Amino acid sequence: MRRALLLAAGAAAGALLLRSLSRAGALDGVYRQWHEITDAVREGMAEREAELRQALGMDTGIGTGTAAPGLSPDEGRRLVEDPTGARAR
Repeated sequence: MRRALLLAAGAAAGALLLRSLSRAGALDGVYRQWHEITDAVREGMAEREAELRQALGMDTGIGTGTAAPGLSPDEGRRLVEDPTGARAR
């Protein structure tokens, strides 16, 4: 019972602190930086996915034998679907 009371008091204190900081505008910079970081991560993920798809022949060359050397299009698809499978080890 005592832990629950302390947890509730801590949550209330944190909520009040965040409310006062957001009213003062102190969190605007934090939010802006957070969005810049998440946008950069998303952009990097999209670039890496495009590189992997091209290397595995997922977007072009499927069925023409132009996938990654030594990797058939079916093996490439299986590797993308299950990257920790037997081929990845």
